[in-house]
Amino acid sequence: MMKELEQEYANLLYFDKPIPYKNLEIYPLTVENYLLFHNFVSCLFLEKKQQIEYINMSYLKFLIEEFTHDNVIPIYHFVLLLELCLKKKFTKQDGEKILFKDFEFGYKEEKPYFKIGKFFYNNADLEQIKNIICLQQGLINEEEQIDSELKSFLEKSLKLQQIKNFGDLEDLIVCVTISTNYKLDDIYKLPIRKFNKILERIDKKMNYQIMKTAEMSGMVKFNSEIEDWRTDTDYRSKYDSVLMKKEEFDNKFNNNKK
Repeated sequence: MMKELEQEYANLLYFDKPIPYKNLEIYPLTVENYLLFHNFVSCLFLEKKQQIEYINMSYLKFLIEEFTHDNVIPIYHFVLLLELCLKKKFTKQDGEKILFKDFEFGYKEEKPYFKIGKFFYNNADLEQIKNIICLQQGLINEEEQIDSELKSFLEKSLKLQQIKNFGDLEDLIVCVTISTNYKLDDIYKLPIRKFNKILERIDKKMNYQIMKTAEMSGMVKFNSEIEDWRTDTDYRSKYDSVLMKKEEFDNKFNNNKK
């Protein structure tokens, strides 16, 4: 799904232009909004409750039901995410309360909806907007068809690995300044998608150079050709980094038996 969407919007996506969807213009976000985005976007990936009535519930209905049961944060974060991506203002302060303006949600003829300005949107629209936002920021949005307990374990493993390997945003920014000619102000204005791709290429290029140097020294021989650092990076499951391929497991298992 995401690969097809990338092909459809390639010209806009690769040159960091807003992507139109119905009456909306969805803008790519920059590194300046990196932390806000990752805080708000979690509202689109909440795990629905395991009760029977929730299993087949659309995600939009789930968000509305959460709000009616006094869990206001998911809807509030959704509105703040839209403010960032649409470059519009949908909230206003009224004393200690935060009110929505030009935005509403609820049920129309028993079907869930949200409304931006005078235009109505349904769950299918929410899913498409979600896909576009994920694509613009370089997130992989693939529903994982796995056991809930395994998913919980993988999420914890992934979070631990990210903390260990990548540190915080400031460290990532410093990595880019050291490895490129970008100044700090340039990096702050980079689209998040490009920032992530630069980090990925820095790592891939460094590994390529190390392996090529080792190969050319004649002291190391690889079983397969070293992949060029400029090759395309395919879409992967977000859990790939904490899962082990069968061949890797077999190799490790056989080596440990020796």
